[in-house]
Amino acid sequence: MNLISNHRKKMKAIMVGACALLVQPFMSQTAFAWNQMGHLVIAQIAYDQLTPAMQKQVSQMTSVLGNYFPSTASFVSAASWADEIKGNGVKAFNNWHFINQRFSYVRMKMPDYIQRENVVWAVQQSQDVLQSDKANDFERSVFLRFLIHFTGDAHQPTQCSNFYSWQFKEGDNGGVGFPIQGEVAKNLHQFWDNGLGSLVLPNNAEPTGNDIKQYAKNLETKYPASFFGPQVEQVDPAAWARESLRMAQTFVYKEIKPWTQPSDNYITQGKDMVDQRLTIAGYRLANLLNMIMADKAEPQAKAQDKVQETIEDKPQEITSAS
Repeated sequence: MNLISNHRKKMKAIMVGACALLVQPFMSQTAFAWNQMGHLVIAQIAYDQLTPAMQKQVSQMTSVLGNYFPSTASFVSAASWADEIKGNGVKAFNNWHFINQRFSYVRMKMPDYIQRENVVWAVQQSQDVLQSDKANDFERSVFLRFLIHFTGDAHQPTQCSNFYSWQFKEGDNGGVGFPIQGEVAKNLHQFWDNGLGSLVLPNNAEPTGNDIKQYAKNLETKYPASFFGPQVEQVDPAAWARESLRMAQTFVYKEIKPWTQPSDNYITQGKDMVDQRLTIAGYRLANLLNMIMADKAEPQAKAQDKVQETIEDKPQEITSAS
């Protein structure tokens, strides 16, 4: 059974979520990986890097599901769709949001576990569907939405790590089981989801389109693509996840203890890391989309050239006047 056939089975689960959303127009704010604002900012940065023609193309693709999900009909708003359906009872894709990369600072045995479907796998599958000539518009719209979201997830350190210690012998579930003190969050995972506070608006207000555009513009100004050098061209999701793991190992867990309040220095450095991860995720998403669309356009261009060559090479018929 091919890739598209496998995914068509899972589309039934999506439609269950669609029906639920028709009577639940607003999603509850739940910690997943980057909060809603973080994912929208990544998508906005990516969108800003695309040409007007490419912006139109991806906007049309995401709008295919607009009748079912009017609150996420645009390219940028679609960034939160994978969490939206998860929050409305569609659990078929839960493992696609993270990768269970285990690590510890002490010598201890960690369980042997292979997570076959994870965020790296999900990005690759989304790319495969978008590049497939067998995929229909509905499937492309679904997996473009997945690609936007999971690119962001792969750049979130606690979404790509699972910390083991004598205190967390079964792992800390990506920081969810790592309690901290403070007003922004009660565990380490949620703390990083919320950008250590930078992705939370006053009074927990929902971000507007202008909020997202301004935040993205500020990050693009502070961190132009040249800031990241050749790293910005990296479009391998496995490499993104390894980067996130290294951040978890060298800073996220190393500079904080369970049940403590994050220090001012931790928050300052952490916010800078968050801003850089959001920005480079947006740039990389744009580069990946350009690569995918270029791969799709090349066969079409060759086919058109072939047709033109056939027309030009065909002998012209001469009809005499009767």
